[in-house]
Amino acid sequence: DQTVGQLKIGQKGHGWIILGDGTLLYHPTQPSMIGRNIYTDEKQCFQCHRSFNAERYILSQKTTTGYQIYISPEKEQKLISYSVFKVTDIDWYLCFSIPISEIFSTMEKSAKLHSLIIISIFLVMLLFFAIYYYMNIKSVRAEEKLRYYSYLDNIIESIIAKLVVLDKNYNILLCNTSYAKLLKKPKNEIIGRNFFEICPQRFEEYRKSLSEIINKAFKGQHGSIMGYPLYVDGELRYHHIVINPFVINNEVQGAVIVCDDITEEIMLREEIERYANELERLVEERTKQLQIEKEKLDIIMQTIDSGICIINDKGDILWMNKKMEDLIRERKSNNLCDLFWQIGDCIVKDVPTQFVAKFMLNGKLHYMQCQVTPFKAEDGETRYIALIQDITALRQMEEKIAQSEKLSALARLAAGLAHEIGNPLTSISSYVQVLKDHVTDEFSIQALDVILKHIQRISYIIRNISNFSKPYKGELVPTDILEVLQSSLELVKFDKRMKGINVKVECREIPRVLVDPNQLNQVFINIILNAIDAMPNGGELIVRCKVDDDWVLISFTDTGVGIPQDVLPFIFDPFFTTKEKGTGFGLSVSYSIIKNFGGDILVESEVGKGSTFTIKLPVLKEA
Repeated sequence: DQTVGQLKIGQKGHGWIILGDGTLLYHPTQPSMIGRNIYTDEKQCFQCHRSFNAERYILSQKTTTGYQIYISPEKEQKLISYSVFKVTDIDWYLCFSIPISEIFSTMEKSAKLHSLIIISIFLVMLLFFAIYYYMNIKSVRAEEKLRYYSYLDNIIESIIAKLVVLDKNYNILLCNTSYAKLLKKPKNEIIGRNFFEICPQRFEEYRKSLSEIINKAFKGQHGSIMGYPLYVDGELRYHHIVINPFVINNEVQGAVIVCDDITEEIMLREEIERYANELERLVEERTKQLQIEKEKLDIIMQTIDSGICIINDKGDILWMNKKMEDLIRERKSNNLCDLFWQIGDCIVKDVPTQFVAKFMLNGKLHYMQCQVTPFKAEDGETRYIALIQDITALRQMEEKIAQSEKLSALARLAAGLAHEIGNPLTSISSYVQVLKDHVTDEFSIQALDVILKHIQRISYIIRNISNFSKPYKGELVPTDILEVLQSSLELVKFDKRMKGINVKVECREIPRVLVDPNQLNQVFINIILNAIDAMPNGGELIVRCKVDDDWVLISFTDTGVGIPQDVLPFIFDPFFTTKEKGTGFGLSVSYSIIKNFGGDILVESEVGKGSTFTIKLPVLKEA
């Protein structure tokens, strides 16, 4: 204000300053407009101007000097002369406005003198502002450098890590307080010294590697050393050293070394590594144990003679062992409830269940016991583990025990029955024979014959009952089964029921057994005749012999009508028969005989395909 305000041109001319963005920086006659912008149409900005077109035109030009004419609100033409200069990268416009009439008047009085004065003023002003701009810029740059160096020094001193800057002769140009504390020297005694002369290094091999990385930094390369040993207060400490090129004006002038103490980190890392190795050893050991246990469990699961599977709440099998795979292979279903469809819903939610169901496997009826137990899986869902056991043999054993108990009870009943019926029947038979000798009419004779015939049938049944109640154990002698079998076949081959029956014998030399040959012959004939009765339209009877461990197995397989599954459990019961004229004692007596020999009779049958009766006898242990 003191400088520009004193600059006037003529009586009414004056100077003012405006910035390149249109902001009025100084105006001697309109102080209220200072700080306002000519691009905003504010009312108080038009007290001395009708418009700012002239000023806006000046700001739009790229020239550093010039002039423009405009008309004031007093309708007076004025001339604006301007000059442009920069202050901290901002365009400042120094403008002088004067009425044109005053210019013409002055020019008429002393055109030449005033022209020189105006030019002189312009030159002085331009020189003044040039000097002002230069001094201002120099001052700003100096302040920025001081601020920058202050920031840089504070940053370097704030770093906990040790920092040192070297020139290409390994002389120290700069270091921070942390590095000075390491050397236990003030910084002024360190600056200018050779780095390797004062570095607390006792290991020559590390000094060599450090020198190589510093030399690479002189060539513009970066490098680092992890775990570099340095002695601090007589204690060996490990450091992480990072070395970078020291670049000024795109030229490498030396190297910047940053050294950070990582002793605790290395010790922690070593401790972690030790724990990790120990943990790895324990994990490996535990993994081996778990693997062994898993292998044991797998062996148990895969070799156990029971089906084991894991199912969801719908009965779908999610996992199974080999036995379970064998069970479902023929049924071609992967749902437990479908496998045991006859029992209905096989799963009760979250409740253990157990049931026994019939199961057809390889054409044979099996009894399966299934236990279903719920458990929580890792995902929180309820799963079920099912154990399926084939209890057919147990059922057969139970049936045999029941059969033995029934036979024992029936034997006691038969003994009393044979005694009570046998004596009166003998008397009746005697009187019938006496009557036959005394009657002469045809009807009486025929009637007595019928009575006698039925008495004989009753006597036959009574004898069978008596034999059943007090079975004759016979004389057990070492016996050749093939001889007994051949004898039995010879006896039945003349039976008229053998017509159309093809008999095949597949027996080789087999060990002898300890039996009564006559009773064994009775059993063979009984089973052969039953097989013949099952083939009324002819067929084939195959007799096979084999040795299984300490047992001799003689099987009779026919191609007859077969035995229904619901009948099989009762075929060895006394009085049970499917024949119109059968007594129901053939198989029951045969079963008792074989049991007395220490053996067993097994039956397999399928309706429409035939039956197989297998006699199982222990091998004679001969000295």
